[in-house]
Amino acid sequence: QYDAPLTVYHQPNNLFVADFVGNPSINFVEAKGAQRADGAVELTVFQGRKALFRPSTPLDLSQWFRDRSAQAAARGGADRLELCAHLVIGGTTPSTALFRQVQRDIPVKTNVLIRPRFGDFLYSKEELEQMCEEIRMYRDLGANGVVIGALTPDGDLDLESMRRMMDCAGGLDVTLHRAFDMTRDPIRTMEDAIRLGCRTILTSGQQKDALTGVELLRQLQETAAGRIDIMAGCGVKRWNIQEIHDRAGITVFHTTGRKGALDSGMRYRKQTVAMGLPSLSEYEIWQTDEDEFRACAEIVHSFAGAGA
Repeated sequence: QYDAPLTVYHQPNNLFVADFVGNPSINFVEAKGAQRADGAVELTVFQGRKALFRPSTPLDLSQWFRDRSAQAAARGGADRLELCAHLVIGGTTPSTALFRQVQRDIPVKTNVLIRPRFGDFLYSKEELEQMCEEIRMYRDLGANGVVIGALTPDGDLDLESMRRMMDCAGGLDVTLHRAFDMTRDPIRTMEDAIRLGCRTILTSGQQKDALTGVELLRQLQETAAGRIDIMAGCGVKRWNIQEIHDRAGITVFHTTGRKGALDSGMRYRKQTVAMGLPSLSEYEIWQTDEDEFRACAEIVHSFAGAGA
């Protein structure tokens, strides 16, 4: 019998990989097996002998993923993924091809960001039509939920647009995204979101990051009183999760789990041309760091009623 620290990954055809985390004397064991009801995995190894592997936490049991950031987040202990494109500009609606890859390869609930463009959350009739169509499409494709938001010119939640999108979502989980952080009256907006039937509000407490906005997060958490999940996001790191929890009572967190930019594999680099925002390097890749995400998840999962 082998106990923590180890992580067990489930691959197709009941093939498992037991990875001995941080153990230099044992790399990994790959073998056929089955998961038991208690979360342990029994593998057939060493000339037909049985070995019982107990993962560090039940959430460590996951597939061997292809998409790198989703892979790192799920292996690190994510309870739910928010799938988006172009995170560097705050995120936009992802392609259906990416969603299908994640849905096929990653056994973690996936919510899809519905946002047609960079910029404010005041949408035209055509943009709203586009978002409604995308919500229906991802509902039909089997998404767990959608992440939406729309505002009026005066900084209130656009209730008419939100109702249209909620109707398109049907029974999907709905998160009000950080359009919330651009509203003029956060308590009123929270009450509106509750009445609409949103399950979660993603917010930094209307500040540059969640730690700076911790006082509003506390007010929201207390006023919500369990009627809606207040999910702290933006600048959430392993070093500030505990403080945000202690000061605000928040138990649900949203993080990219990034440490820093990875260097591109390009050897030839054209320095005189920018294909995107001039302030960003063409030769940096941003993706989730598994160790950082795992550290965040371990802290979050230590809280009662927690989720990451």
